Amino acid sequence: MAYVINEYCTACGNCVSACPNYAVAPATFRYIINPYLCIECVGYSEYPECTEHCPAGAIEPAEAPIVT
Repeated sequence: MAYVINEYCTACGNCVSACPNYAVAPATFRYIINPYLCIECVGYSEYPECTEHCPAGAIEPAEAPIVT
């Protein structure tokens, strides 16, 4: 399951540099996470790096899995 960035995002950019898979990108008012690139940092760290670096706590698990 991928993660999403909610409306509390302050567009600080910390999540971009924290993502080892380059899944985070700027959008109009906040950043977004590409669900096809998000690997939840499996193999990189115990917790998703973006959630650890977000000062606003704006990153959370997606509600439903992405189906391809």
